[in-house]
Amino acid sequence: SAEAGSAQIDLGEFYNAALADSWHQGNVTDNTLRDLPTGLQTFNDVQFDVRGLIQLAGSSQIQESRVRFPEQVEGIPVGREAAALNFLHGTGWKAPLDTTIGRYVVHYANGDRRTALIVYGRDVRDWWTDSSELVGDELQVAWTGENHSYEGAPGLRLYQTRWENPLPDEEITSIDFISTMSDSAPFLIAITAE
Repeated sequence: SAEAGSAQIDLGEFYNAALADSWHQGNVTDNTLRDLPTGLQTFNDVQFDVRGLIQLAGSSQIQESRVRFPEQVEGIPVGREAAALNFLHGTGWKAPLDTTIGRYVVHYANGDRRTALIVYGRDVRDWWTDSSELVGDELQVAWTGENHSYEGAPGLRLYQTRWENPLPDEEITSIDFISTMSDSAPFLIAITAE
């Protein structure tokens, strides 16, 4: 968005779903994030550039949805140093607790790379709120909203994960977003550096 600064990483050319569209296209209608505020938004004291999302594939998503998403998106440009990265993300479909459902691979100008794992139950859970799933201490809810899919549908949740960069003085050149092809299909809405 026009208000975004250098801390907000531009994901625009990688979006493969719109917030107001039923991007999973399963057996429900209006399965969207249309109530999520867009533009520069602050969640848990971090400003994110909210405009769309990058959905990756997962095994359940492939079986239940007519839409095909990639297993990974590579080369999201960053071009700056950062003490930490904040991810605004979620997932469709459940996985067993502590399952690694994806990862962010951070590439540096010096040729090094580091990996931030996306673990179900620690970093994200299904974006459809299940009241039987307790939110643990590590899991940070960033936003909650109404689910318009059908009357009485469970609420929606997005999550925020802060990853401490082990090489804060090295320029981050790019980030890869990768699914492990578990039952769960991770999606990314925004990244903010600090």
